[in-house]
Amino acid sequence: MEVAYKLLEKDQNTYRHNHNLNQLYTDLEAVYRAPDFSAEGDFAERLSNLSQRLINEYKARFDGHDGQRLSAAQVTQLLYTHDLRDLRLKVSEYLEFKESVWVLFDNLDRGWNTRGLDAIDAIVLRCLVDAGRRLEREMRRDGHKFHCLVFVRNDVYDHLVKHSTDYGKELRATLDWSDPDMLREMFRLRLISALDGAEEVLKRPTLKRA
Repeated sequence: MEVAYKLLEKDQNTYRHNHNLNQLYTDLEAVYRAPDFSAEGDFAERLSNLSQRLINEYKARFDGHDGQRLSAAQVTQLLYTHDLRDLRLKVSEYLEFKESVWVLFDNLDRGWNTRGLDAIDAIVLRCLVDAGRRLEREMRRDGHKFHCLVFVRNDVYDHLVKHSTDYGKELRATLDWSDPDMLREMFRLRLISALDGAEEVLKRPTLKRA
């Protein structure tokens, strides 16, 4: 759904003038704007609306049953009440005219407990990694260059590996700034960029009192 959202956002001003994308864009938008899909607000709002829809759907079907345990089929039915299969097909068709897709997840620890990663956070993170891996596999099977990356701290990664049987197999790239010279160069470039912007501000005319 988020890949579809980004495709529609990026090409909203150009698809009318591109005969390759015109009909594909219209078809993708029609599926994405279905009543069950939440297309309003930023990512956090869309995720919140989707979560609330799942909560409401769960209460409508299973509320009042103490200790309710759902089967895999029931969970699948609850999650996929709308036609995600059709949406995935439309996204795949659209990506025939795109070079590659990169899905990046960062700042995941912003809302985590200050004492560190708890069990729920770890479960959510594992589900996110699994979902990204599955989406990669599906899109690559269709011949697309699709990448899904999750940025986490080293201690979080170590926690996942320690409490999971197969997460040591995940591809890992370390982005630690362990080289002092590289760190100094990064700061130098950031300062130059900031000073360039400051010089432009200083060059603007200012109003002075008479």
